Amino acid sequence: MPSVVACDKGHRCPSCREAAILLSKSGSLGSCQREGCGAVRRYLLTQEYPGKGSVKFELERVIRLYTDEDAANDGYDPMLYLLRRQDADERRV
Repeated sequence: MPSVVACDKGHRCPSCREAAILLSKSGSLGSCQREGCGAVRRYLLTQEYPGKGSVKFELERVIRLYTDEDAANDGYDPMLYLLRRQDADERRV
């Protein structure tokens, strides 16, 4: 699922994993850190469906299943994402 973390003005932000961890800890991605911007940052994902086109989602909430230490020790960081469809009142895990 292609994804990008960017502010509302289109400035790209740090890695998607770092953004997901920040969202899981604080409940927000905050604002763009680029000088003079300050626009809201969003984690956007696109799901492709064969024969039906694509659907755009925004990451609404993240639940990490491992601690920072467990993720470092095991070499992966499993997370559950709650996605909100951008053009409809629909949510998916």
